[in-house]
Amino acid sequence: MEKNFGRGFGNGLGNFPQGSKEYQAIKREIMSLLGLTTTISFNKYRWGEMFLRVDDARKIEKIFKKYGIDHCWNQAFSQSIQR
Repeated sequence: MEKNFGRGFGNGLGNFPQGSKEYQAIKREIMSLLGLTTTISFNKYRWGEMFLRVDDARKIEKIFKKYGIDHCWNQAFSQSIQR
């Protein structure tokens, strides 16, 4: 299955090694925000296989900004949530 990188936040998460404190903290915060309990469901959002509500996408942007990442989406998705 081809992944839709334009809608996920994998680009932002890719700035941190998977085992790092930052990666784990961001993952926990996003999972809590979205009410997720498994890594499988988290990865579906990460890679854009599941669609985010606009308000959740904005909250995810704020999570990444706390860790110094300004652009966690691809450009097309980033523009669509700013409207």
